[in-house]
Amino acid sequence: MNTDERFLVILLSLALATFLVLGIVAVIKTIQILDNVRKITEKAEEFAEKAEAVGDFLHKTAGPAVLIKTLGKMARSYTDKK
Repeated sequence: MNTDERFLVILLSLALATFLVLGIVAVIKTIQILDNVRKITEKAEEFAEKAEAVGDFLHKTAGPAVLIKTLGKMARSYTDKK
């Protein structure tokens, strides 16, 4: 092997090692990002569940609240007439 071939072998070995290290770093960072995305989606799901519970509560109490308000207005108008 002459010096030119040795130089090419060394150069290609360094390039391969560099890309291997960069690939490993990229995979590690991708895993970290996906872990953060998973945590964010879990929090978003919890928030959505809480918002749904609030909506259900308001839906269940809206009817009785309107009824109580209407009865209160009727009672007030009855007492105002006397």
